[in-house]
Amino acid sequence: MTSQLLNRPAQDQRIIEHNRTWQQFQLIQQGFYNSPGIRLFYDKGTVENLAVTPEHEIFKT
Repeated sequence: MTSQLLNRPAQDQRIIEHNRTWQQFQLIQQGFYNSPGIRLFYDKGTVENLAVTPEHEIFKT
């Protein structure tokens, strides 16, 4: 259990992809359907995939 805690990222991670269609975004969204801590955003062909840490989730509440 301790090794899992050490391997977790210390900060939120972002992946940004450009030139994506709405249909591609919807496919990506389906792939992360049951993934807690994953946030997806779409704006004018840009997809942002944000993986938040458990600490972020605790802090926001």
